[in-house]
Amino acid sequence: MFSANIKVLVVDDMETMRAMLNNYLLDMGFKKIVMAVDGVKAIENLKAADKSGDPFQLIICDWDMPNMNGIEFLKVCQGDEKFKNIPVIFVTVEGNQKNILEAITYGVADYIVKPYTQSLLQSKLQRVLNRLQGAKQAG
Repeated sequence: MFSANIKVLVVDDMETMRAMLNNYLLDMGFKKIVMAVDGVKAIENLKAADKSGDPFQLIICDWDMPNMNGIEFLKVCQGDEKFKNIPVIFVTVEGNQKNILEAITYGVADYIVKPYTQSLLQSKLQRVLNRLQGAKQAG
């Protein structure tokens, strides 16, 4: 379904959500999945992956987390040349229009409101990865 070579970073403070996302992603064919409990750990993972020469191609991130929330994490990514082109999909309970607009303002690739199904996640991932592929072909 999806390429097993796509490296995905999942950022969520809830262990049950990380486990569920991991299972969904494995079911969809992803094999390179790394978990982080908050934005601080996610930044560490991004830097380590970049340094190792095996960078992430996709980030799935919660909004409400301790230490560094999703918007703060997104701002850091957008402010760094190495990470600003990695698509970030928010998966969050924050579904009001104000929050969605704020996320779009800071460059989120897509937005999923919890609770959600595996098929919704799959369709959002397909859309984001198709856009990414299209941008690479155009550039």
